[in-house]
Amino acid sequence: MITARAAQPLTTPPPPNAAASDSDQACRVVCESVLPSYDVCIIEDLLGVNSFFLARALADCKSLVVTTPTVDRIFGARLRNALTSWELDAEVLVVPCTEASKSPETVLEVCRVAADRRLGRNDALVSFGGGVCSDVVTLSASLIRRGISHFRVPTTLTGQVDAGIGIKGGVNFCDKKNFLGCFYPPEEVLIDPTYLQSMARAQLSAGFAEIVKMAIICDRELYDEIVANGTQLLDTGFAAPRDSAWRIIWRSCELMLYELQANIYEDRTYERLVDFGHTFSPHLEALSEYRTPHGHAVALDMAISAAIARELGTLSAEAFESIVNLLHDLELPVSSPLISVEACLRSIQEAARHRGGRPNLVIPMGVGSAAFVRRADDLSDSLIRDALSNLAAVVRAI
Repeated sequence: MITARAAQPLTTPPPPNAAASDSDQACRVVCESVLPSYDVCIIEDLLGVNSFFLARALADCKSLVVTTPTVDRIFGARLRNALTSWELDAEVLVVPCTEASKSPETVLEVCRVAADRRLGRNDALVSFGGGVCSDVVTLSASLIRRGISHFRVPTTLTGQVDAGIGIKGGVNFCDKKNFLGCFYPPEEVLIDPTYLQSMARAQLSAGFAEIVKMAIICDRELYDEIVANGTQLLDTGFAAPRDSAWRIIWRSCELMLYELQANIYEDRTYERLVDFGHTFSPHLEALSEYRTPHGHAVALDMAISAAIARELGTLSAEAFESIVNLLHDLELPVSSPLISVEACLRSIQEAARHRGGRPNLVIPMGVGSAAFVRRADDLSDSLIRDALSNLAAVVRAI
């Protein structure tokens, strides 16, 4: 059975054309369905002219700022200088944050340092890094003294539009992605798009997968803007065209939060449009021993899901080819030796275990809307085989 649902646009104003000031604040989404609610803010020059945002957040507590070796190399000196100039009781902890090190052991290391720092119930953790850093810190904060505050400063594109703006934290365990985790809202999420200029092109490309995901399932206008400006944004680290960069990041956040709010604890339904790109990708990541970046796995998943949609008749040949070509243009993979009928079927089985007994595979219905395949029987071996064959044919034509 295939059931369709599309997201509705929000009315939040677009981001400002200049850096936010103390008087006009930053653009924000208040996630009102969560108790406590939290703000997602877009701020330019977070450690400079708009440093008051983070300084104000940490002014009345002891804090542990967790970051990664790469982020520390690029921003560590500025971060430590800012913390010192703000006269905060804060310490910086650098931990490895890759999918391979996203483990209970890393969480326990954060908790150990927090214990050494004697963090109390009114103190806080801060994740200053990408999505893995956010996952680790969120789970750590949920465990320390049964829950202390945490703030997020996502420095990667994936973190800014996906992993850093929801309420989930988690680590990999027993070869299963995010098998251990929690739902634990942050106090605030502070997004500075200028951090993206420090990212490697391949990382930016991987982050684009989560933006394309939201465009395909929710927003044709966002999709068209990515088609028009995506490659230039890759070229410039989201510096230009500036208005498009801010608009794309903000709209992606807006759509993601809209989709999450109705079922943010995933206890009302197992049907979530934001699971597009996340049915086959966990197994593909595990098969690669987490050498395949998450964004690349999501792109492969979207290509497979689009091929299945084409086979089921919910997606036209033109739209299918457009999706595959856009992923390719953004330097995302659309084929991999990891993809097989067996791998897809195992992914569907595992997804059903995670989604209350049904695969709830999200497939596009054109660009801007999506549907759920609720029954595993609709995803037969032969259908998967034909879909992968069709995908391979489109890839060869690129």
